[in-house]
Amino acid sequence: MSKQPFFMEMSAFAVDPKLHVDKKPRPDGSQSLRFKATPFTSESDSKDPDAIDTDLVRWLPLTNTSPVPVRFRATATSGEPNNEAVFAVVEEQRGRELQLDPGHNVAIGVELRRPPADDKKRWPMVPKYRLRGALSLTYSNQQSQSVDLEAWLLRPSVQLSATSLDFGTIHIDASKPLTLTLSNPSSVRSPWHVLHAKKPRKVKLVSTMDAAVLRNLHNTEFDDERDTVDDPTVFDWSALRGVVLARSQAPSLTVRFHPKKDVTYLSRFRLLVEHSDTPFIELTLRGCGSLDEAFDNDNNY
Repeated sequence: MSKQPFFMEMSAFAVDPKLHVDKKPRPDGSQSLRFKATPFTSESDSKDPDAIDTDLVRWLPLTNTSPVPVRFRATATSGEPNNEAVFAVVEEQRGRELQLDPGHNVAIGVELRRPPADDKKRWPMVPKYRLRGALSLTYSNQQSQSVDLEAWLLRPSVQLSATSLDFGTIHIDASKPLTLTLSNPSSVRSPWHVLHAKKPRKVKLVSTMDAAVLRNLHNTEFDDERDTVDDPTVFDWSALRGVVLARSQAPSLTVRFHPKKDVTYLSRFRLLVEHSDTPFIELTLRGCGSLDEAFDNDNNY
């Protein structure tokens, strides 16, 4: 048998590994995984239907649309120098090489490691603060694919309708109510509480001055509240704590003044919001007590 040469034409082509991200792209074509977080551990006790989902794990669906199996590792990094570990792949997938056969899909979990709310360096005292990072898919041939990570850290906020209330002059056997409105423009429920702020001690700073000038100076030059009494018990609050839901207004807050003596009362209170972008809102309450019956009939509310 004679041997005849056998010819076979062969060809090969390389397939660049790339997984399809099953997520709607941005207008510029990029894709991202987004988070929102508040300082609170859970929003489950909020009755606000628009309350933010504070689940701190997001899942990115991937599909292998190529004709060959794809092996890869997923890693998450942060673009913020003060938040190196703010994003992380979930523990069960972290550091593992995963294989995805043609036509199969998998979801990669990314965890947002929320910075401590009292860490002002990592979580600045602003209503909204954005963190950026990236989820990198590194393939077995060392090529890589990246998906943007974005997290919004949100702080609560409360606005008060007034920072001072003047009740005027009231008979010591009468009382008078005034109302305040609390509103929350933020996307986070805002727990608040009221505390009395003790009157600070005034320190007279008098340098060497002409004796005649000093004789003409009255105490009002140093303390215009010298004749007032700081007694918080003459101001009754309808509530000393509460919660304002996101993007809403709380029921009116009533303060009732009932003087005990014929003196001028002046007290300062602070409305504090936990983990807010502002430490507190100060409210000044002023009112005069009187023994004059003329103030009894008109002010007995």
